[in-house]
Amino acid sequence: MKILVTAFEPFGSNALNSSQEVATLLPDAIGECVVVRELLPVDFRTVGNQLRSLIERHTPDVVLMLGQSRKFAGLSIERVALNLMDATNPDNSGYIPVNEVIHSDGATAHLTTFPVRELSEACHQKGIAAQISNSAGTYVCNRVYYEALYTIAKNRLPIQALFVHLPFIPEQGKMPSIAKEDLAEGIVTIMTKTLSLPWHTIDNLNASNT
Repeated sequence: MKILVTAFEPFGSNALNSSQEVATLLPDAIGECVVVRELLPVDFRTVGNQLRSLIERHTPDVVLMLGQSRKFAGLSIERVALNLMDATNPDNSGYIPVNEVIHSDGATAHLTTFPVRELSEACHQKGIAAQISNSAGTYVCNRVYYEALYTIAKNRLPIQALFVHLPFIPEQGKMPSIAKEDLAEGIVTIMTKTLSLPWHTIDNLNASNT
């Protein structure tokens, strides 16, 4: 098996991006599962193509996307991706989309088939703060999440996809923040829990997300 982990470059006034910092701490393998790490641009117009290229190149079984958010002092396990780009702040290319659809032939929203509740509980058992989130926002994080779920659904790919938002890390001097080592432990916990599930049944676990 193979897990493709993506993180984002710094954006806006941020010199660092917690997702990138945490991704560098992840292991190269969990048991017999290979972990591949890639960095994505904070760019509405190019990130979708880049993600699709990475999926084609690595042919992963799981795509685990990481991003940065100030909304929660812990891991936010995202359940939903919206077919929408809408921002008040520019991306790193200076682009500001307003009420733009990502794919005209796409569903209004896609839900991950990951068992988000089980993943959240696994983190809690390790003493790691985690919550289920029903909105990945409408910025580039949501853009790439929707791209992953749309691509998988449209092409009927045997791939699972999940997005997890991370808070700031102390090195960024902002709040709320958590040590990157602790956040990395949370991501490893999510990956380990995923690998422990009966793989042929994971598509049927979406009912436990509601």
